[in-house]
Amino acid sequence: MLRRVVGAMLVATATHSSAQVLPSLEELMTAQHRWRVDTGFAYFNQQSSGAVATGPIYVQVGPQFVPIATGILPRNRNIDSIIGYVGMRYGYSADTELSFSAAGSYTNERTLLEGRSVSSENSWKYSTLSLTASHRLLREDDHPGLLAIFEAGAIQRGEHEAAYFKSYTLGSTIYRTIDPLVLSLSASYRLNLKRSDGGMATRPGNLLAINPQIGFAVNESVTMLGGFLWQAQQGGSIFGRCCTQRSTRTSLVLGLGYRASPRTSLSLSTSSNVSGGGGVQVSLGAVIKLGATFPG
Repeated sequence: MLRRVVGAMLVATATHSSAQVLPSLEELMTAQHRWRVDTGFAYFNQQSSGAVATGPIYVQVGPQFVPIATGILPRNRNIDSIIGYVGMRYGYSADTELSFSAAGSYTNERTLLEGRSVSSENSWKYSTLSLTASHRLLREDDHPGLLAIFEAGAIQRGEHEAAYFKSYTLGSTIYRTIDPLVLSLSASYRLNLKRSDGGMATRPGNLLAINPQIGFAVNESVTMLGGFLWQAQQGGSIFGRCCTQRSTRTSLVLGLGYRASPRTSLSLSTSSNVSGGGGVQVSLGAVIKLGATFPG
């Protein structure tokens, strides 16, 4: 039984490289011909100072990396963002899951420009719509389990206009159960293509993410998570010319999963930057089964 619960820590998928907590190894994939709702929200805060010239800040909520505020001018900047998401997941087969999810955000950005002008801006926007296919390549037996995922960014809202099918992510997760622990390693690569935003030809830098984690089953309902997330992002460009530098960052990830009922699982996680230009994120999520309650 503990093996089923500790599977909660399975990094959700390779692209979900943060504390996305699920209740069991069996529930890593949606049951065949069944639906599940995946929903939640995240709070993100970042303080930056000096000359800032960065591409999008990618904040993960559920199955998506959502781009929020960018900085070009010399400034001291503090950002608060609340990002909400909702998605549907369908079990196409015992080993294949198809899903879609949408996210929107509210951001309050306070800036001090060149030590003279202080401004505060609020923005609401529909951020992303993604389509995802996940496939279990290997079930865990005498060898580790292996999961692969492909995600297409159907819609991604920029500063001024939306881009359609201009980002793609390929990733995988390998995991091994050693009761009461689950060890997992996820890696993903996000390819960002050139797009138009406000009359400018822009291309955000590609993103590589690596996320080792350890999950521990406290009891049949509660699972704890610990790990870190390392990200490397290429410099972005405008009109084919480099405008941002390549950057890396490392974050400490801690999480808690709770099986509230046979149909509903909750997760609480926090991600705190320990190096590089990141911030602090707190996320609350829920996975809800639709239809008949699944056995076990």
